[in-house]
Amino acid sequence: MLGVPGTGVPATIEMVEHLRRMLPAGAPWSVCAIGQAQLPLNAYCILAGGHVRTGLEENLFYRRGERATNAQLVDRVARLADELERPVATPDQARAILSVSRRR
Repeated sequence: MLGVPGTGVPATIEMVEHLRRMLPAGAPWSVCAIGQAQLPLNAYCILAGGHVRTGLEENLFYRRGERATNAQLVDRVARLADELERPVATPDQARAILSVSRRR
């Protein structure tokens, strides 16, 4: 989670790369950034091979002055991933990536 005021973790590519260097080789990783940093860092993360999180929990706006919905934010990231030739994980694929089981 990057860019949260008071945490000291700025929402920058430099910080993403600093944190990535601390991960074991081959570890899955993702970026979650808040506010106006969400879209650019999601785009960077997709390009760099990571996973992303998006939604109203991190950003209330689709663009400056325009309130967002979760569907808008998810659709935008899915379109971006498609344009960058990174397929979006299905729910089952996401569970496998995260090593979690299906709820019963």
